[in-house]
Amino acid sequence: MLQNWPIRSKLVVILVVPLAALAVLSAIQVRGNVDNVRAANRIKALAAFSIKGNDLVAALQAERYATNAYVGSNYMAAGPGQATVATRGPVDQALGTYRAGEAGLPSAARDALATTLASISTRLDRLPAQRKAIDARQAQVDQNIIFYDDLVHDLLSLNASLATGSDDVSLVNGATTLVGISRAKEEAAQQRGAIGRVIIFGRTDSETLRQIETAAGAEDAWLQQFRTTATADEQAFYNVTVGRTISAATAMRDDTVNAVQNGQQLTITQQIWFTTVDQKIAAMRQVERRIATDLGSTSEDIASSATRNAVFGSIGVALVLVVSVVISLLVASPMIRHLRKLRRGALEVANERLPGVVERLHRGEQVDLSAEEFPVEVQSTDEIGQLAEAFSIVHAVAVRTAVEQAAMRKSIGDTFLNLARRSQALIHRQLKVIDALERKETDPDELEELFRLDHLATRMRRHAEDLIVLSGSKPARGWRRPVAVKDVVRGAVAEVEDYTRVKVMPIDGGAISGHAVGDVIHMLAELIENATSFSPPHTPVQVNGHEVSNGFVIEVEDRGLGMSPEEFHSLNERLANPPPFDLSTSERLGLFVVGRLAERHAISVELRPSPYGGTMAIVLVPATLLRQPEGDGDTRPESTATVRALPVAAVPALDGPAVDEDGFGGSFVDADGNLAVAPVPEQPAEEPRRQDETLIDDLPVFATVRSSWFVADRPRHRSNGRRPDGPQQPSAPRP
Repeated sequence: MLQNWPIRSKLVVILVVPLAALAVLSAIQVRGNVDNVRAANRIKALAAFSIKGNDLVAALQAERYATNAYVGSNYMAAGPGQATVATRGPVDQALGTYRAGEAGLPSAARDALATTLASISTRLDRLPAQRKAIDARQAQVDQNIIFYDDLVHDLLSLNASLATGSDDVSLVNGATTLVGISRAKEEAAQQRGAIGRVIIFGRTDSETLRQIETAAGAEDAWLQQFRTTATADEQAFYNVTVGRTISAATAMRDDTVNAVQNGQQLTITQQIWFTTVDQKIAAMRQVERRIATDLGSTSEDIASSATRNAVFGSIGVALVLVVSVVISLLVASPMIRHLRKLRRGALEVANERLPGVVERLHRGEQVDLSAEEFPVEVQSTDEIGQLAEAFSIVHAVAVRTAVEQAAMRKSIGDTFLNLARRSQALIHRQLKVIDALERKETDPDELEELFRLDHLATRMRRHAEDLIVLSGSKPARGWRRPVAVKDVVRGAVAEVEDYTRVKVMPIDGGAISGHAVGDVIHMLAELIENATSFSPPHTPVQVNGHEVSNGFVIEVEDRGLGMSPEEFHSLNERLANPPPFDLSTSERLGLFVVGRLAERHAISVELRPSPYGGTMAIVLVPATLLRQPEGDGDTRPESTATVRALPVAAVPALDGPAVDEDGFGGSFVDADGNLAVAPVPEQPAEEPRRQDETLIDDLPVFATVRSSWFVADRPRHRSNGRRPDGPQQPSAPRP
């Protein structure tokens, strides 16, 4: 299927496929840049939101310690109760900021944290109920610890979700660093409350000791993660901010635990511990804010870079596509244009110019080879230009070959014409000699042989004229006067070999113009010859004629085997449009001659199936060739004969008494159509030839022609003027 596509479609496919692939790859790259922009913007928004979440965590950690102390004292201590109420204000303020930040999150960030945000929102919604339980002194220590720990844990989990969906290492490391410092701060806050309980009660239990050890180990682990992913600036800031307080808090924690375990007196008061550990937590809070701010700045830089890359990438891809399309069009358009010009020129040569040259050569016109160049001017030197040059060479060779073939055909035609003219001249001389012998001969047998010889010479003349027609020239025979149609038909029958089988029906009507008589006789003779040749020898060939509205129709009908519809169509096409003569037409030379002669005088010839199973040839002589025969005047052959055209309706009937065409008073034909022997007439002085001969030139008169198939009704002046007045002799046998 692809091989039948036009060149333009193939070139478009060749160009579009890589461009489409480039567009797809570029779109993927742009999509990646856009995704990076979205991820960076999401992380930027989440980093800013994490600061609000961490502020809420810090406030909740203070409220958690105060409520745990108040509930743990069984609601007996007044100080923790007041501290509990005092810590609720910062929590509510931080909660309002958190709610506003959550509402301002982009949809992408909200979708990424949907589960965590839902859990946090559920726990925050329970905070007022938890406070009422504490105020009503109905809350339990363990339940209070679990509630606040879970709420803080969910808030801290926001930090772990900041870099979700991002492949940027700096963002992932920044989020991991923030998680590490936040978790370490939470573990420090857990240790604050546990050590505070130990100092207050002056003793410890295994559960509290295990809680302190777990928190201390977790803090160290989270700080190690922090140091692993933090940048150099962040670690330096941590060392400056937290490093001075962490060692003091760690030492107080260890000393307090050791003293309690060894039963020693505690030297660290509650106030000193809380002051030291609160400084540590505050310092860690500063580091946490710094890391969250750095994460937001990093995400903003990444978003700006990704946006810039996406814009530049999109512009670059668009430019590449535009440049590719422009270059493709610049390369493909001339190629398609040249191919179209080449195709148009080749079709012009094949359908118009070369057939026109051949047609002009057939008409005998001269052809200038230099003027018949290939009409396509392709200046390129690529394969298309080389193909155009090859077409030009092929066209030049074809024209030169056609000219040479035309010259060769003309040479052959001239040869045919030369031979035909020589033969024609000899045959005319021979006919004159035979005519002279016929006029002098009185012996019927000898006269019959002379008639047969006359008939053969007449046929030879027709074959010589065939060569003249083949050569493209016109036979020299012509008449000054019109000739009756029935006499034209008789003349045609006289030129047929098997003339005895031809039956000419009564033909009434006008005459044919003298200049066309010879060609019409020749044409009818060929058709009758063809009918006798392709029909059984015992069957007749019937010739009929009658006038019609647009001329005169002559029908030649045989009773042969006929032809197929395809053969009728092919032969009628060749008769209507005679092709140039070549070897392929040599088998049907007669029909070729008929077509040429009919074309010369605009005569229509058509072959049709006969009702008898054979073939009927219908010859329509146009009204322009019909004349009314005049009473006097010379109808001898003349190449320059001219006649006065008369209306077809004015053509008189030519029926008359049977008079011998040689001018004898009797007839050489008996009742059976046999030649009769005439008596030897006297030899009077020769009368001058009459100038007004109304019959066909050199129409032979012999016994078989004057058989029962014909009815002679026009005088013939070919005799020497002798009239056989004596009794008729026995008839001679029919040839």
